[in-house]
Amino acid sequence: MSNYTVDMIRWRLNAVMAEYFIGTSELAEELGKLPHHVSNLKNRSDVPRLSGKQLANICNALNRILIKKNQQPSVTIADLIDYQFDDAA
Repeated sequence: MSNYTVDMIRWRLNAVMAEYFIGTSELAEELGKLPHHVSNLKNRSDVPRLSGKQLANICNALNRILIKKNQQPSVTIADLIDYQFDDAA
């Protein structure tokens, strides 16, 4: 796979967590995972190999945290993955 294809699709978990002020430990606890696993996941720029169920679990955990913070649960899979059209591809 060439670099331009990788650059077209980005993993945005870190940006979503920052936007909603969600900490690594907070998400790890909600997911039932160790904090370093969540840290590794959020610090990626490429899209990790995750199943649909795993993506849904991440969205659900983020939304449960937002509900606990009295915020509207609005995180979707589309928020976690960013696609930029590249007509040269």
